[in-house]
Amino acid sequence: MAILCEFLNFLLQHNEEIYGCEIKRQVIFEHKELKLRAKVLNGRTNNDVHSVKIESCMITKVPIGLSTYFINLKVLHINESKLKKITKNDLTEYKNLEKFICTDNEVEHLPFDLFEDLKNLEFIDFSGNKLKIIDPNIFDGLDKINHINLRRNPNYTKCFSIYPAYVPNATLDGLKTQLYDKFLFDSQNLKTLLSQFKQKIQEIRAYEENQRSATSAFKTTQELKTLASKLNLENQQLKDSNAKLKTDFEYEKLKNAKLLLNFQKGIFFDLSALIQNEATKDFQITIDDHKFLVHKFLLIARSPTLAELLKNNSEVENLNLLDISVDIFKIILKFLYTDELPGDDGTNFLLLFASAGKLKIEELKDYSAGKIVAQVNAENAFEVFKLGYKYNHGRLRERAFEEIKKKYPKIEFKDEWSIDLHKMAMIIDGFMRREEEIMKLEEEIQRIKDEFSYLTMD
Repeated sequence: MAILCEFLNFLLQHNEEIYGCEIKRQVIFEHKELKLRAKVLNGRTNNDVHSVKIESCMITKVPIGLSTYFINLKVLHINESKLKKITKNDLTEYKNLEKFICTDNEVEHLPFDLFEDLKNLEFIDFSGNKLKIIDPNIFDGLDKINHINLRRNPNYTKCFSIYPAYVPNATLDGLKTQLYDKFLFDSQNLKTLLSQFKQKIQEIRAYEENQRSATSAFKTTQELKTLASKLNLENQQLKDSNAKLKTDFEYEKLKNAKLLLNFQKGIFFDLSALIQNEATKDFQITIDDHKFLVHKFLLIARSPTLAELLKNNSEVENLNLLDISVDIFKIILKFLYTDELPGDDGTNFLLLFASAGKLKIEELKDYSAGKIVAQVNAENAFEVFKLGYKYNHGRLRERAFEEIKKKYPKIEFKDEWSIDLHKMAMIIDGFMRREEEIMKLEEEIQRIKDEFSYLTMD
């Protein structure tokens, strides 16, 4: 995608001059890698570009491909370009940024992990956006930060800066206090929203009960058709109302996964009844040819893996799960709704542990590991060790390591190998090859003895 631009010397804050590229009044489409068209200043190359400014453009996402042109990029400035959304993945290629400026756009939400990989950031400016809620811990780990500007947003007025010209005596603690105050206020709103959602579920249950009673009260076909038409209309109205409430719940509250998990154990209502409630299920999981209708908010709340996947693909309505069997997923789904753990009735706990590990469902993973510990033997020890290593379960890994040492008594195992899968695989593979070579050599010696046995005869 060809983009017109201009190279010039910028004057940044505190009279700091920097050479950079400016893109103005362009339409930049999402997922299109940029191809810049411009002449560099005399004696300069792309390697000298330290700043890119995007101004008065039309964009829906932070542009990709800039780092391929400018490998020494330190400053990214997006101004008055109607940007509404930004995620951690959008900034993956800009890990060396020192200044990120996103001013006078329409951004409403900053994900709590937005700056997780940008450890060199010194200067952040989101002034003049539409920010509603910000996680108080979003700036943790930015050890070099010396300026954060959140002014001219609906809920934020603070600016922290070590530069007196901005806000004299402004402190980072003062900024964080405002973030915490707003964050806790919004937490109370979440309680109210959950209560409303529970009430809507009860209304749907009452409606279904009335539908069954009303159907039995009418005798003629015509009356039943009239009733069905009326009930379908009411049902659709209830669904529309419930869908709106769920949309509010999902997009306004579940963006902050940490907050939801904190409230999940304390104030969430009993989800077990929702298993049978087909009317409120709004998402489909497909495994092979089997389809499971589920509640999307439940997947997001209980599986960090699915939460991350659906957060980055919010419009997806159907998800194909690979490497998880139908029988294992039935057990997982029952646990998600009811917290009910499987019994010793033929459950393959090795497969269940692996699947729970992939979905990061810690309680189910730990429970499966406890069952596997008692089943570790010489035959399955190394497979169990690999699973414990892959999904970071120390108890399972150590139990398998003990059994491996018994299986190969000739190897002098070192304790540090219990946390090194590659070392373990290399040692065991080398030992097995050596044993196989010794066995072949012994067979050859025996064959030679048998062939020349007559020489020892009297």
